[in-house]
Amino acid sequence: MAKISRLALIGFGLTAQNMLRLGVNQAERVITAFDPNTLHDDSCKTQLERFISSGVQGCFSVADAINSAHLILLSDAERDLTPWLEELVPQLKPGQMVADLRSGSVDKARLQQEVESQQAAFIDGEIDIHHDHLVIRSTQHTRLLEIFKSLDIRTAHLDLNHAS
Repeated sequence: MAKISRLALIGFGLTAQNMLRLGVNQAERVITAFDPNTLHDDSCKTQLERFISSGVQGCFSVADAINSAHLILLSDAERDLTPWLEELVPQLKPGQMVADLRSGSVDKARLQQEVESQQAAFIDGEIDIHHDHLVIRSTQHTRLLEIFKSLDIRTAHLDLNHAS
């Protein structure tokens, strides 16, 4: 897999920030991000400051964040992402990859069908952070490993487990 030079983060919680810390954020990579906190008066300023301090381009819509991304990573956020994922699907372009790494009982099967109907790829998994390691469970662990290697995540900080 070629190096991924354009990445979009949808949901900018601790998971996304830790991924950046583990090597994703590089000078030659354009990273855009959307988090619902940017749309609320009580959290907008703090969220924009988090984008800036993390070195990513913050966006006020999912459409702006994913516009030219090769890979779109969905991760847990403080607020539910469900309403914004409805904005995601019609904006997808053929060939884009969507890696849904959110945990819990979210409806990933429906999202997978919708993503694939746009000729985009869907990768399912769950991600947790333990100290300085990203622990990822997925039935598609080989594909996720290729993606994370293409993002130059230091594999010493990455544990991939096969989900049942």
